[in-house]
Amino acid sequence: YRYETADCVQTAFSVAFSGDGQYVFGGFKKEIVSWSTCKPGSDYHQHFKAVNKNHFGQKSIISCLQFMHGHSHIFASGCYDGMAQIFDVRSNPNGSASQFAIAAFKCVEQRNYGITQLRFSPCNNYLLCGSRKNDDIYCWDLRYLKNAYYVNALFAESLNEKLMNGNTKVYKDNDQRMSLCAKYKRSIVNHQKVQFDIDRYQGYWIVSGNQTANHCNVYSVNCNAFEVEPMHMLQHDENVSSVSSAQLCPTYPFLATTIGQRVSTTTSAKAQPEPEPEPASDSDSDSSDDESTVTNCNDICIWDLRHKQ
Repeated sequence: YRYETADCVQTAFSVAFSGDGQYVFGGFKKEIVSWSTCKPGSDYHQHFKAVNKNHFGQKSIISCLQFMHGHSHIFASGCYDGMAQIFDVRSNPNGSASQFAIAAFKCVEQRNYGITQLRFSPCNNYLLCGSRKNDDIYCWDLRYLKNAYYVNALFAESLNEKLMNGNTKVYKDNDQRMSLCAKYKRSIVNHQKVQFDIDRYQGYWIVSGNQTANHCNVYSVNCNAFEVEPMHMLQHDENVSSVSSAQLCPTYPFLATTIGQRVSTTTSAKAQPEPEPEPASDSDSDSSDDESTVTNCNDICIWDLRHKQ
């Protein structure tokens, strides 16, 4: 599959299959394209513009795509400009060739860094957004969106055409409806992608990596606090300084975490009485008494959640 503009092949920065597997979606800069899995080639099926007719929307790279559980027509997109949007493949205002987002989520009280991962809760009522160089996992409440645009407040039902006019409904963290319902605290200090996951059966637990410590964070969604601290911390070995990913097994009570680091330490050699060395050549003039050691730690750890640690 390929997408061409002005006879130039564009690079997709993110990909995702639809819920039924009939279409594959690719995220580009300011736009999203879908192709039918039954028909490879450059002929795309649908085209979505991440920037609407009012010049509002995602104006950078579409970094991640995520479909709703049990739905093949509603998906979310994350962008490096810090905005998340929700699209419905059934929306086509005024019969236009391109489709726009039906809702956008933006943080205005503090700087929102580029989004690197999205997850829907099992009930599809909440959207989790993880960003780079940002210590929070944002949890957005989607129930107001259901009441605003969908019949019987269900995503499975059809869109309310009277309310859907092609404009993107914007939800912010400082509005009166409290669209942003929780922040799950973790430590992210650079632009590296740190993955998280949510319990796919009941949605009670959220797990996430951590960049500045040797533990995996485990959160409870039943906490009533707005800023949620980890309830449990799964400790790794002492030589581990960062946990880059945490994923729950979809079929068994197992948790997988990844640790990948390369730490360089410098130690000074102790002075020992030695005979006078010969004059050093030009090639040895840059040598020093400091010894540098490199510690590599690249492992995948499997945790059995049936036993208490």
